[in-house]
Amino acid sequence: MELFFGGNPLAVILKLVIICIITGIVLHTFGINPADLLNRIPEVLRALSEFGWDWVRRALEYFALGAIIVIPIWVVVRLLKLVSGDNGRASRS
Repeated sequence: MELFFGGNPLAVILKLVIICIITGIVLHTFGINPADLLNRIPEVLRALSEFGWDWVRRALEYFALGAIIVIPIWVVVRLLKLVSGDNGRASRS
């Protein structure tokens, strides 16, 4: 059981109870109750989903913008190395 809990199970459970009580006090101070949290789960998941996909779209835009410069330079460098006979590998002596 200690492997699962990461220590003495009774101590871990006691720590979790204390953390839950402190968290409950903080949430109550802000006027948040369990029903509000459960009702807002779909809204939070939707916001996370939109944030996630927006990040992916932005990352692809940055990739395309960088690729316009990086890929042609890479191709030219590789062609020059091919023509010069230097394939980029360390020479073996």
